[in-house]
Amino acid sequence: MHLSQALPWVASPPDAVHREAAESIVGLWVSDAELGDRVVRMALVVDGVTDDEAEALALLGELAARDSGLAGLLVHLPWVEGMPTDVQGSAEWSLFKLLVAVGLDNAELTRLLATHPLLADDLTYEEWQVTELLVETGSTNLEWARRLAETDWVLDGLERHELRVLSTVASIADSLTPSAEFLLGIPRLTAHLSGDLQAHLTRMLVNLTLSDQGRLEQVIAQPWFTDGLTEEEAVLVVTLEGAARDSPDLFQDLLAARFIQTRTAELSLGGRVRLWVVQNTPFPAGEQLFQRLEEAARYWEGFMQEPIPTNDVILLVVDPRGKSYGLSREGHLGTHMRLVRSVDLGTVSYVPHEVGHYFFREPRWLAEGVSQFGEAHVRHLSGVQTLEQRKQELSLATNCSGYANIRHFQYESPDEGGVTFDRCPYDLGESFMLSVFLLVGQQAVSAALRDLYVSSRDARLPITEEAVYNAFLANAPADRQAAFSDLYRRLHGAAFAFPETDFDDAHGDDPANAGAAEVGRSVTGALDYMFDFDYFRFPAQEGRKYRITVAHPSLPADWITIYAPDGVTPETRGLRSSSAGLSGPEVLWIAPGTGEYFLAVRNFGGLTGNYTLSIDPVEDVLDDHGDTAASATSLTPGQTASGAVDDEFDLDYFRFQAAQGQWVHVEVQIGTLEFLSAGLYEADGTTPALQRPEDMDTIVSSGGTYLHVIDLMSAAWSRAVSFDWIAPHAGEFFLTVSGAQGRVGSYSVTITTPER
Repeated sequence: MHLSQALPWVASPPDAVHREAAESIVGLWVSDAELGDRVVRMALVVDGVTDDEAEALALLGELAARDSGLAGLLVHLPWVEGMPTDVQGSAEWSLFKLLVAVGLDNAELTRLLATHPLLADDLTYEEWQVTELLVETGSTNLEWARRLAETDWVLDGLERHELRVLSTVASIADSLTPSAEFLLGIPRLTAHLSGDLQAHLTRMLVNLTLSDQGRLEQVIAQPWFTDGLTEEEAVLVVTLEGAARDSPDLFQDLLAARFIQTRTAELSLGGRVRLWVVQNTPFPAGEQLFQRLEEAARYWEGFMQEPIPTNDVILLVVDPRGKSYGLSREGHLGTHMRLVRSVDLGTVSYVPHEVGHYFFREPRWLAEGVSQFGEAHVRHLSGVQTLEQRKQELSLATNCSGYANIRHFQYESPDEGGVTFDRCPYDLGESFMLSVFLLVGQQAVSAALRDLYVSSRDARLPITEEAVYNAFLANAPADRQAAFSDLYRRLHGAAFAFPETDFDDAHGDDPANAGAAEVGRSVTGALDYMFDFDYFRFPAQEGRKYRITVAHPSLPADWITIYAPDGVTPETRGLRSSSAGLSGPEVLWIAPGTGEYFLAVRNFGGLTGNYTLSIDPVEDVLDDHGDTAASATSLTPGQTASGAVDDEFDLDYFRFQAAQGQWVHVEVQIGTLEFLSAGLYEADGTTPALQRPEDMDTIVSSGGTYLHVIDLMSAAWSRAVSFDWIAPHAGEFFLTVSGAQGRVGSYSVTITTPER
């Protein structure tokens, strides 16, 4: 059969793309008639070709000219033969082009992949990811790519935790070869484990390999580890990774002695689920902890109408009797839960909360809010406290009263990697869930949460804020949808909850669309709706003082935020004070560097209307003590220094020396200064000198007074500042004094080092 009979368009190519494709196909036919015959019968060629397809055919022709056998292997792959006509953007088409391109530079790597069972059929997400990984690894180290391809994990079907191990091995194979060898041996360590223990243990070993080689070596040197792990020992090792990171003392104690119990629960959706409890001390007699774990698992399955996403529920109970482990709160670490036994009551709380985190981990306010709600709902069902009573209780709490809604908290407290403890995600999230539940009912809330969980799980993507809104709106009864939208706007404050809003906004809602503001000149703006944001960019000079005012009758001061030149990071380094006067907010700020900064005027649910923004330079005044660590006044123990806050921007630095473990007592007395703020910093002059938990315990037990975070503007006193502090290490430290709320006046400061 002539080529023109197989592909009619070859006889008269309609354009340059088809002419080039025809030349490539002829070249393939000349190189290998069978190969050419297969190519011309591919559906994606028969119907004509696109630019992308023509390019791939050209590369395939180039490969066939060098190695027709290798080109034939690729074309013979079942998923290549069966590729449909419309392949643009498909994973299969992208992989085919990748393999052809790699074959031109690394024939052995392409041959390895083309003959591997991994590519013998349609690819799963994990198989696609590991194929890319093998290509990346093999481009620099073919032997490691071969070893990865020959692991049991790749050969018998990949799971997500196995893909992570392979990615880790590939990233450290050249620089940390012994660690890579250890990780490749994990299948032998874990093959006998049932349930999710294999995945949990694998994750722990990878984390410890990357983060703490010393403690990993301690674990694998244990006799019970080297002679083969039992399931109880595997559970112990799972709990050790979090302990190693958060409490070295607990890590050592669990290695020395631990107590493990297990039970099996039969759940209606999840089937057989094993419950594990690990503790560092013997279990109390008669405790119903397993019953509470099982009840919590049943509750969440019933509420979500989805199986709990693990068949090994592991709980580490930390009993701090006789020792402070520095663990003051609970947590869900992905592989297991950790709860701290109450010293006073001897009980373990928050079991339903932490079990809830098996379903939700992010976004944080939703995860904590849903889990807190579950805790409250269990109490409601048990007759302990109604949901209405819990909602009233939360409304009286003052922990987060400074935030108008969830969006306000998110902007004021961005999570910059690593989660620090804050009550607000819990309280704001629970208030949201309680209010929505009481408005739309259990059926709608359960369906919305199930939709969010399932879609995120199946797509392997995080839950977005907009997805939360849409899920609840879609599942709310028709006669409650408008009320839900109003409730959502008030409690969350997201702009996308205003689909009907189409304002001609004079200033952009984000840094990319920021308007221009000039120093020394006013600019007008308008908050067009209750959740409008206006961004401005303005120039600033290092060390220059600026007074920023926004003339608007209802805006709180903390709704005005200065951002670094990236437009994202809040610029707090030069912040001196933030207050709201009769005409509107006022911010006093010293530029930490020369460049363009951003300022956001944000409305989190307040009044709309016009405002005037002014950014004015402020002249320096004569100062008695330096404003920076470099110009600090030296202070020796027992010496009293007098000072004055000379203007609203003034920040007086004092330097002093302390030995490790030395007790330091600080007294700041006011003269004419009405309110003051104090800070204590490390040698760089900007990092807060935080107290260690064990030092706090020492201070309290000795009758002293400590401040947990001693940072600029963290607190204000009307008459004096007095606190005790134990130096966490030897070196130079800095004490700062400034006027709280922009006040000026005199003061005196004394540092002593009493014997204790």
